[in-house]
Amino acid sequence: ELQVYMAKRANAHIEEIQSSHAVSVSHPDAVTHIIEKAARTVR
Repeated sequence: ELQVYMAKRANAHIEEIQSSHAVSVSHPDAVTHIIEKAARTVR
């Protein structure tokens, strides 16, 4: 809850994935997609 609140307050983009704390291990494809999407938005 607090993380979502702070992200909205900072006007940040967040993605939620139902997973344990080791999301990069349990859902590597989703993490890769999010990182690639973020990298494309950086100038």
